Amino acid sequence: MKILMVNNLATLHGGAEAMIAQLRRGLEKEGHQVRILCGNEQGNGENIADARFLIGNEESLLMRFMYLFNPFAFLALRRELRNFQPDVVHLHTISKASPFILLPLKNIPTVLTMHDQSLFDATRISDLPLLEPYRKTFSDYFIDKPSLRFYGEKLRFYILRRLAKNVDTILACSDFYANCARQSGIFPHIETLHNGIVLAPPSLMVNFKEILFVGRLSEEKGISVLLEAVALLKEKHPDMRLRIVGGGHLADKLKEQISGLHIDDIVYLLGYKSPKEIAELYKQSSLVAVPSLCPDNLPTVCIEAMAVGRPIVASNLGGIPELVNHEKTGFLVPPNNVGALTGSIDRLLSDPELMQEMGSAGRKKAEREFDEKIYRRNTLTQYVRLTSKYLKI
Repeated sequence: MKILMVNNLATLHGGAEAMIAQLRRGLEKEGHQVRILCGNEQGNGENIADARFLIGNEESLLMRFMYLFNPFAFLALRRELRNFQPDVVHLHTISKASPFILLPLKNIPTVLTMHDQSLFDATRISDLPLLEPYRKTFSDYFIDKPSLRFYGEKLRFYILRRLAKNVDTILACSDFYANCARQSGIFPHIETLHNGIVLAPPSLMVNFKEILFVGRLSEEKGISVLLEAVALLKEKHPDMRLRIVGGGHLADKLKEQISGLHIDDIVYLLGYKSPKEIAELYKQSSLVAVPSLCPDNLPTVCIEAMAVGRPIVASNLGGIPELVNHEKTGFLVPPNNVGALTGSIDRLLSDPELMQEMGSAGRKKAEREFDEKIYRRNTLTQYVRLTSKYLKI
């Protein structure tokens, strides 16, 4: 089978790009042909694109127009359809390709995976349970006051609704995102297909005082709340350590907060790390904290933690409850609640046996539900079903 994938970013950067690269490797091992068409935007990692289209400067007037109609993406897709002649097209994060990327796909088997909220209706995004630090990033055009960009977004979603009929199957990575998208009214039929990863071997837990955070250093990830919890726990657990992996604009503020809380000796800001380095840090950890303030789709960090056999303390919102079983594979706590976060981390740090028990349960769940082979098999089933349907027409 010949499969064409489309995505905004041309390099490994976040969960969507990692999933695309992983899916491609698995499909090619099974003998399928895969090409990936991406925008020219760069992330931190290696290239995943076979062909690219122009996105342009984020702040330029041209870029704002291209959110409505990106001729470079439109023409690049038509060229790929003509030259590669795929049996199925799999769209991923395509907001910067503009809604018109869907226009050439009429009568072509097409799957769309929603990795983020960019395909939700603009008037519905403000209804998501976003907490204040994250809401501010949307306030200019979604919440506080209408603006030119707000009306541009409304027009973009109107066009998207009109062209959505060219997509045969819509996949959401979590039930949470699927439900939000259904409320938008853009796509009539949405199925949930949880992501999967190549499961690392389970690792023996040798240090029971190591907390790990992996993610972007920005307000919505809740790192400041985690630091407050660690400060409260320091007296009871003076030998614990918190290692923070990731880069972002909040780094300098976090350094100030760490110093102000007098936890410089137990908190380490490690910056950006390679996937191989992060894998080693998972092995050295005893629990993984995911204190998000925004409704994440399906955080890969949770799956990675479970795969290694580590319990998770995470915010009870978004797609996280689909990953973490409260009091079985970890603890779910109210977001932005220092007391609840502190108490749950304390329970684990005080009970190595519980820590190991939850980690083992998480590993079993990862094997059962989030193995890359399961995800690939289910995705391929979607491809086969669609191509068979079109052959009968």
